[in-house]
Amino acid sequence: MIELNQLISTLSRLGLNQYEAKAYISLFAIGLPTAGELAEDAKIPRSRVYDVLASLENKGFVVSRAGRPTKYKATDPSELIGVVKKHRQEDFEKSIGELDRLSTVIVSQFKGVSSKDSHNTQASDMAWTIQGNANIYSKINALIQKADKYVNISTSAKGLEKKVSEIKDELKEAVGRGAQVKVITATNEKTEGVASRIREFADIKEDDSNIHKYMLFDDSDALVFLTDSEHSGENLAMWVSSPHFCRSYKSLFDKHFDSL
Repeated sequence: MIELNQLISTLSRLGLNQYEAKAYISLFAIGLPTAGELAEDAKIPRSRVYDVLASLENKGFVVSRAGRPTKYKATDPSELIGVVKKHRQEDFEKSIGELDRLSTVIVSQFKGVSSKDSHNTQASDMAWTIQGNANIYSKINALIQKADKYVNISTSAKGLEKKVSEIKDELKEAVGRGAQVKVITATNEKTEGVASRIREFADIKEDDSNIHKYMLFDDSDALVFLTDSEHSGENLAMWVSSPHFCRSYKSLFDKHFDSL
């Protein structure tokens, strides 16, 4: 027999607080109670029960039937994951929409703020470290979106799989703007299957000995991977904003690419 505390703990992972979890369990166990009956069975203060039920209904864990008194029914447990996924997807899409709107506001507001970066850039200000995969790939996405000449990628087999998963669509859009995408990758048993997902728009060459991990963008920016950790939060990259650095690396990339 599953203990009450285990059920409450599981439901809390789906976003329910303790009162909501107790209410849902009671609703499932006793059928179609009134709010008063539910408060008594679930040991929820009567002053809170209507708020708890309204929250559960808003989250999709409960449905109600109008009448005197109103009756409540628990959503079938087999449907709960689907309900939670749907709500979280909607919340995510709302958040992304809000961020897109906020981006427009930020860009507009900062147009009136003068920046010293473009006037007084020192050599020491051209290289920056970025930690964690989420931050690294956010920067990669931004750099690809600016690229209209080329994106060159030198990566490991595992790195190719990650990049195809994270930036395939952005690379395809860059090609649509006229950019060339070239890739040098080491090989393993998965490489060909992964490479086939971008081969329609990218020129890919394989080198079993390739250990270099970097990306180049339009003679302006480079991103060099400094680690290859299994733990995404520990990965580290260096972003270099230097035309001279990029052209030097591109020369090395082109020689390597043409030799394969």
